[in-house]
Amino acid sequence: SQQHGHQIVTGPNIVTVENAVSLFKIAHVLRISTLAHHCVHWMSNNQGVTISFDILTAALELAPGLDCIEKMCISIIARKFSQVDIDRFLSLDMSSLTQIFQGTSRTSNQQQQKVCEVTVHYLRHVEDEDQEQVFLQLSPCVRQMRTKDALFLYSLSLTHGSESLCALCLPVLIRSYKQLDHTDLPLIRDDTIRCALTFNHDEEAHALMFAMDVRSA
Repeated sequence: SQQHGHQIVTGPNIVTVENAVSLFKIAHVLRISTLAHHCVHWMSNNQGVTISFDILTAALELAPGLDCIEKMCISIIARKFSQVDIDRFLSLDMSSLTQIFQGTSRTSNQQQQKVCEVTVHYLRHVEDEDQEQVFLQLSPCVRQMRTKDALFLYSLSLTHGSESLCALCLPVLIRSYKQLDHTDLPLIRDDTIRCALTFNHDEEAHALMFAMDVRSA
């Protein structure tokens, strides 16, 4: 393959990253087997992460009937998951993102920490009215907790009723309180839980308590 400006050429130079999917769909619908073969050949020879995202996005836009292309791209992205900038995942639908998460290595701490990071990044960028649906679909994919994400995910777990994720967050909240992202603390709507979390680590609260006389306490 050769690079010509923005085009990556393999075989006939009619096929580019911008049109590979649309040409394949046209070839499939019109039964132009030679063109379909050239598109498949081009995609098989251009399997970088960036191109896979572009092709997957195009396949999702031109669906249905492109499941084989979607699966190929999802498989490539899952294999190279650790290399991908987290902003790239914001362009994906939940189904594709979930499948990518499921394709990551469950035994790789690095990959599972990144699943947590991407989940939080995605959730922080969805509209408020969509947050519950997105959380309930993505949260089962989180198997390891990043310390800085624990308060955010704990707040959503309480709000939307995920006992399993609450159980994953709590040990981190207790063990690594000082390393948490405390800007997420106001997201915990339950005053009692929020106060309980902060009390053992809040020197000002301790000072006020110890300053009280016995009757006030």
